[in-house]
Amino acid sequence: MTYAEWKALRSQRSQDFLSLFDEALEKNRVGLGFLKGIMEENPDRVRIGHENLLVIGDLASYCVPVSELIGTFTNPYTIVGSGMPQVEIHPKWKWVRNNEYACIQSGADREKPATDSLASLVLALMDDKSLFQEENNLRTALIRTYGFVISPISEVLLEFIESKGGSFDPNLSQITVEGTHGFVWYLEGSDPEARSFQLSSSYKGGPRRIHSEDVMDDLHSRHIEDWIEMLSSSPASMLDEDDYHTLISSKSTTMSIAKHFAPLRRALSYPGFLESINDRYNWTEEY
Repeated sequence: MTYAEWKALRSQRSQDFLSLFDEALEKNRVGLGFLKGIMEENPDRVRIGHENLLVIGDLASYCVPVSELIGTFTNPYTIVGSGMPQVEIHPKWKWVRNNEYACIQSGADREKPATDSLASLVLALMDDKSLFQEENNLRTALIRTYGFVISPISEVLLEFIESKGGSFDPNLSQITVEGTHGFVWYLEGSDPEARSFQLSSSYKGGPRRIHSEDVMDDLHSRHIEDWIEMLSSSPASMLDEDDYHTLISSKSTTMSIAKHFAPLRRALSYPGFLESINDRYNWTEEY
């Protein structure tokens, strides 16, 4: 193409550029109509409060700041790392000040208009029982909101834990996982002063042996599914020097388990095994 031909098409290129904005605006008008329909069909579950878009789910109540929604839509160029605003999580029956938050994004589809994404978020929060199984951020926030006692999430939490290979008793606030070598592991979350679980075990359901009063103090924080996967292969997997193991990251927890697991006791008596652990997990005290 010659320069003269390229120059002659300037006006067309300008029209094409502006039409892209028209197309985007039209898509958002359609999405806005979709959102409007959801709100009109569900006036008791989707409404506007003083400052927030309110969505009443089956498990909890949710708030999304209106100012952030409108601000992002009005001029997204001013928002660094723009995405859907964080969602406030509140217990189903009341609003609280020290609420949890969840970052829930509706996918990275660049062709999807903003109003469509917002409508999808509203529908997902209304169907939060399904979202609980799929969205880790929401699941974690809801567990922090209610804990492991009997609550609106007990049924879906039981379903989730069983799908990962554990069992759950909300009456005891306890997750049970069958490990190797006859070990049965227990994660108990009933102590209001603890930040996380108490970790204990038994041999084939015998007397309990407490290994950590609060795993947040001794071990790295992990999601429930990670705990279940790890404990189901423990204590046998603690003997594998090549793979990182959360339980061995804590010397006190490891020694507590070793008292009841002879292969680990023997392994800890070998200088090479102990040196490998010291190098990887930075145990500061000698065994």
